[in-house]
Amino acid sequence: MKAPSWFPKRLSALAWTLAVSVAAIVVVQSNGQSSTAESDFERQLADLETAIGGSQIVAEPTVAAARATRRGEPCVCADEPAFDPKEFRTNLVEIATDPTCGWCRRQHGEIDELRRNGWDVRYVPFPLDGPDSPAGLAMAAAKCKGDAAIDRLMETGDLVVDDRLCEEGKAWVAEGKRSLGTLGVHATPTFVIGGRLFEGYRTAAEFGGAPVR
Repeated sequence: MKAPSWFPKRLSALAWTLAVSVAAIVVVQSNGQSSTAESDFERQLADLETAIGGSQIVAEPTVAAARATRRGEPCVCADEPAFDPKEFRTNLVEIATDPTCGWCRRQHGEIDELRRNGWDVRYVPFPLDGPDSPAGLAMAAAKCKGDAAIDRLMETGDLVVDDRLCEEGKAWVAEGKRSLGTLGVHATPTFVIGGRLFEGYRTAAEFGGAPVR
């Protein structure tokens, strides 16, 4: 894999490949529990630091980005645009979400205030384990029941799937996962605003008032 122009030329292509691989790690959860051992994650980070020769300039931001992505916190990746709501020319905010993601459920607590501030907030399903995972099926079932059920799912994280699993719900989840993946989304929550991606939890205060109402 070829490294981008900003990656130091003295570092190997292998180092860049490892950096991308580790920074793209997301938490694979089942009923809110991580199925990837934390020690395995930290061991991969150690391999990354070794591969890039302990460079303070490169290693620290890259490893920090990997840890932030895993926790759902704002990404510190070099290629993420600055988060400046004053520059947004739209009030449409789409959020890639997964009910097993603790930071997604915390994000849900900010939604009402965002909407009061004029933001048009819409959830886009992005079950990390795929549309047929427990989270994907629960989101599909909630879609079949309506917005109130989606809100309840995001508040509680309870993966309830019953006989009201309609085709519309399954198609909604499948299309969300596909379209967001095409955009480059790989973690939750991720905001899609004006075609730009912003990873990690954001408060309503960070957004402020919407530029367009």
